[in-house]
Amino acid sequence: MGGKEPAPGRRGLRQMTRNVVIGVSALMLFCAGFTAVNIALLSSDSPVGHWRSDEARQEYERLYEQAMTLMPVPDSQQDIQTSFGTIRAYVFAGSTSPSGTGDRAPVVLLPGYGGPAVTWYASIADLAAERPVITLDTLGMAGMSEQVEPITSADDQVQWLHEALIELDVDRAHLAGFSFGGLTATMYATQHPEHVASLTLLDPAYVFTPVNKRFLVGGFVASFPLMPDSFASWYTSWISGGTDAARNSPLTGLLDHGRRHYATTLPVPEQLPTETLAKIATPTLAVLAGRSVVHDAHDAAETAATMPNTQVRVEPEASHAVHIEHHDGLFPVISSFLADHDRDTP
Repeated sequence: MGGKEPAPGRRGLRQMTRNVVIGVSALMLFCAGFTAVNIALLSSDSPVGHWRSDEARQEYERLYEQAMTLMPVPDSQQDIQTSFGTIRAYVFAGSTSPSGTGDRAPVVLLPGYGGPAVTWYASIADLAAERPVITLDTLGMAGMSEQVEPITSADDQVQWLHEALIELDVDRAHLAGFSFGGLTATMYATQHPEHVASLTLLDPAYVFTPVNKRFLVGGFVASFPLMPDSFASWYTSWISGGTDAARNSPLTGLLDHGRRHYATTLPVPEQLPTETLAKIATPTLAVLAGRSVVHDAHDAAETAATMPNTQVRVEPEASHAVHIEHHDGLFPVISSFLADHDRDTP
C-alpha cells in the first residue's frame, strides 16, 4: 500500500523552495517594518522645516563652517527677513554694486535640493571677478536660512525669493539655478520676467523632463534615521558621479548630515508643463549632464530646445554635479551668455 516516497532529490528541491519562500517573506517583512519605523521617525507635526535635535543642528553648523572654507570670503553676509522666514545671503560685490545699476547685472545663484549656498563654491570666484554675485541658503532646507511660516506651493517659494531680492535692493538679475534651484529660477521667471535678465539652468530638476524614480527613492531612503551612514554617503557620491573628489569633499558630510537630520516640510515639486516653458521669453542657457541620474539628458535637451529663446548645451561626460565637475569648461560659456544679456531691455 502506501504511495511512493518522493525521490531524495525532489524532497531536497521542495525544502529549498520552501526555505527560499520563507527567507524572501521574512526579508519583505523586515523591509516593510524597517521602512515603517523610519517613516514614523521622520514624521513631524511641525508645518515648517526644522532640525530634529539641537545636537544635529550643532553638528551641522560645524560641518557648514568647515565646508565654507571652499568658498571665497564674501563681502557681506546678510540675514534677510521675508514673510516665510529669514534668508541667509552671501554677497560678493564684484565690479559694481549689488543693485545692478552698473553695466553688469548681478547673478543670483540658487542651490539644489538640500544644498546650501556653499555648493556653488566652484563658480563664485570667477563670476565675482566680472559682476556682483549673490548666493542663498534655500528656505525650508538645511542651511542657515530659518523658516517660520509654512511654504505650501511653488508660488510661496517664488514669493520668498522675490521678497529677499527686494530687501537686497536687486531690481534685475541673472538667475542661475542648479537642480531644484533651476525649477525655482524658472518659476520666478514665469511670474516676474521683468526682474530677470537671463536664466542659467544647470541640469535642472522638474523643468524639462520628469525626474527618475530611482533618484527620488534613493533620496528618500538616504534620509531614513536608521539607515547606515554609508548609504547616505553612497547616495551623495552616486549623484555626483562617484568620484574620489566627491567622496572626499567637505560638502559630502554636510549634505549627508542635512539630509538625515533636517525635517523638510516643503511641497512635493511638480513637473513644469511644456505649455509653461513655451511662454518663457527670458534668454535661457540650459546645460544638461549626459551622465545625470536625475533625468534623461537627451529627452531634457529636446524639450529645452522648444523654448523660444534658449541655448541648449549637453556635457556628455558630466554627472548631475555639472556646475562643480565641469566648471572650468563651462565658465567661458556662462560668462559670455551673461554678458550678452546684461543690457537687454526687460
